[in-house]
Amino acid sequence: MERSAVKTRPLFRRKIMSEKQDERNRRALDIALDTRKFEISLFWQRSLFFWGFNSAAFAAYGSLYKSRKSDIDLLVAIICVGFVISVVWTLGNRGSRYWHQVWENKLNKCEEAVLGGSVTELTKDYWSITRTHFLGSWFHRLHFSVSRLTIALSDFFVLVWVVLFFYTIPGSVPRFCDSWVWMPIATLIYVAYMVRETLTDPKCQARTPDV
Repeated sequence: MERSAVKTRPLFRRKIMSEKQDERNRRALDIALDTRKFEISLFWQRSLFFWGFNSAAFAAYGSLYKSRKSDIDLLVAIICVGFVISVVWTLGNRGSRYWHQVWENKLNKCEEAVLGGSVTELTKDYWSITRTHFLGSWFHRLHFSVSRLTIALSDFFVLVWVVLFFYTIPGSVPRFCDSWVWMPIATLIYVAYMVRETLTDPKCQARTPDV
């Protein structure tokens, strides 16, 4: 009886320790999941915040530029404000993306500890999901990172404010070409670059989601 009791004690202790470890893993999974959701919500809240400020700056610039009594100093001041807002926006987007990826990796580790594998690895039907794209069989293999697209948009706002600065100052840029020609060309080049940089591999995305 004493020997059997001695043998059962370590087993009982290991069972209790295993249950406590499982409970800690579940709590860590809940914390990582909630924090990841919180970081995603903060990302979009910040984007809407800076988008509103940029829209107000553009509206102020446009209304002042159309007026006959437009003051160049005031236009430059509005451009500087919009430029600073756009720079803070794009840097904030990069910071939000970093922390989102940090908690995404922690979430994957917690899922492996609790579920024996991450949810994205357990889900193997991502190819069937991508076929729901309405642009055809070729486009269903194209996946884009939403956070990278938002960062590219904020970078574009920075470039627009820089262009407006040189466009507003008389004689700062030589008029070798009309603006209605080079502006669409420059925009198309940036869009092509943006598509290339925001494109993600769906197989890699299935292992490590890139939001």
